[in-house]
Amino acid sequence: MPNLHHLRIYARSEADGAGPTNTAYSLAFNILLAIGVVLVLASLLSAALCRSVCRLVTWYNFMGSMGVSCFSFLILAGHQTGTEPPYDLCLASATFGISALVLVAVTALTYSIEILLTVTLILKASYSQPKYYARVLLVVPYLMYLLTVTGVFAVGMTGRSQVHPNPSYLFCQLSNQSMWVPGVPVEDSSHG
Repeated sequence: MPNLHHLRIYARSEADGAGPTNTAYSLAFNILLAIGVVLVLASLLSAALCRSVCRLVTWYNFMGSMGVSCFSFLILAGHQTGTEPPYDLCLASATFGISALVLVAVTALTYSIEILLTVTLILKASYSQPKYYARVLLVVPYLMYLLTVTGVFAVGMTGRSQVHPNPSYLFCQLSNQSMWVPGVPVEDSSHG
């Protein structure tokens, strides 16, 4: 059987002496996130300039949330190796990182709902779309995002022990295993 130990990037735990990650890993992580931000911006720009292809408004919302997510995980860039990042920066990373994941999930859900409603209206040969549902589908993701930002920030402000870098030191997280965002359980799988 071949020895695959050299393929292990990192799978450290507290017992392994987990600490700041290797500079190459943090650099690769940050570069991939930056590429993600650039590609999302390029997709949004090309979609806005191309009038021949019609896109749903929730598609723009979803793509924008992907950019926000990539950007949110770049908050710790430059503080992922060496000593533990400053508390303020770690709190911002945890707050916006966790909240961005909720934003992406809810915008994906609203995009799927709008596709379903659009197809249903087309199949019923009813081209008059209700105006209220489009507004609801646009507003709900940002309400959930703001509620999550508020919740994570409030938990993080209860003490320095509530916020810490994850074992890879690539981003920060809350100390508790899970928290409840209004109606949505947010699980922290990094302690798995």
